[in-house]
Amino acid sequence: MSGLASRTVFIDTSIYVQNKYDVGSPKFNTIQTLAAAGALELLTTDITNSEVESHISSDVDEAIGALNKAKKKAAVLRPLVGEEQVSGIFASLDADALASAIRDRFRAFLSTSGAETLEASAQPAGPVFESYFAGHAPFGPGKKKSEFPDAFVVSALEEKAKEQKQKALVVAQDPDFERTCEHSEHLVFVPSIRQLAELALQDEGLAVETAHIRFQRIADEIRGRVTDELEGRYMWLEDQDGEASEVRVSDLTLNPESVVSISEAQIIFSLQAHAWIDADISYLDPDSAVWDSETKTAIYFASVEASVYRDLEFPVEVTISYAAEDLEANDLEQVVVNNEDGFSIWADEDAETFYK
Repeated sequence: MSGLASRTVFIDTSIYVQNKYDVGSPKFNTIQTLAAAGALELLTTDITNSEVESHISSDVDEAIGALNKAKKKAAVLRPLVGEEQVSGIFASLDADALASAIRDRFRAFLSTSGAETLEASAQPAGPVFESYFAGHAPFGPGKKKSEFPDAFVVSALEEKAKEQKQKALVVAQDPDFERTCEHSEHLVFVPSIRQLAELALQDEGLAVETAHIRFQRIADEIRGRVTDELEGRYMWLEDQDGEASEVRVSDLTLNPESVVSISEAQIIFSLQAHAWIDADISYLDPDSAVWDSETKTAIYFASVEASVYRDLEFPVEVTISYAAEDLEANDLEQVVVNNEDGFSIWADEDAETFYK
C-alpha cells in the first residue's frame, strides 16, 4: 500500500496499550496533527474509551507493584535516601493521581484530534449474537466471550463506513480484528500506529495538507527570516533624493501560503507579506537648493533627517527541506523577499496618497 486506503481512522485499545498510552510520541503526534487539520478523521467508540481507561488503571497498579518489589530489593540504599542519586527512589506513589494524569492525556489526544465517539454499546445485539454462534470474526474457535466488546465496536465501525460510503482504517494489534477486516468490505487493517503515520505522510492525496502543516511548524522561523531580510534590504525614497539608513520592522503578517511545488525532500511556497516599518530617512532638502546656471544642476546646502512609519506589501518565496517519515523534521533552506529587489518608500505620506 503506497498510501492510505481511507482518511477515516479508528485506533483500537490494543494500540494504546502496546504504546504504553504515550499519545505524545512522534507517531501519535503525526496522527493528532493531521486529524486536527482535517486531513484525517479519527474515530473512537464509547467501549474503546472505557477499555483504555480501565487498562490505564490496572497497568498503573501493576507498575507501582513492580516498583514496590524493586524497592524491597533496593533496601540497602535506603540509608542514602538523602543523596541526589537515590532521591525519589523510595518516594510513595499515588496510583489514582498517576492514572488520572494518563487518562487526561488520552482524553486530550482525542479532543485535540477532533475524534468522533461512536456509541458502540448502543448497537443492536442480534447481529452480534449471530456472529457469535456462527463463529464469525471477531469470534473464532472457542467463541471467546471476551470478544463481545470488539464485536460491538466492529458493528459501529461497519455502520459508520456504510453511512459514509467509504472504508475505515482499523489500527490494531489484535489477530481477531485482523481476521474481521479480511472478511469486511468496509474495514482495512493497519497493524501499528507507526505504519499508519508512515502511510499518511507518504500519501499523495495528503501532500498539500502535510506541506501546510510543515510550513506552520517553522512559521516563527520564517517570520524571523523575513524580518531580517527586510531590515537589511536597501530602501530608497520615491519622492526625494535620499534613502533609509535604518529600518525596524514593528509588525509583520504572512498571508496564507500557496504550495508551488513538492518533491521528495523539498517544498516551495509562495505568499504575500504585509509589514509595518519604522525607517530613519535622510534626503537633500529641496528648500536649501540653489540653481547653478553654469552646470545646470541644483546645489543643496542642507539635508533632512526624519523617522517615518510606513507599510509595505511584497511577495515571499519559501523553500524548506523535510524528512518524509517525520512531520517535525523540517529545515528552512531559503527565503526570497520581494524577488531580491529593494523597496521604495515615500518621505511624504500625503504625496504617496496623492500619486496613488
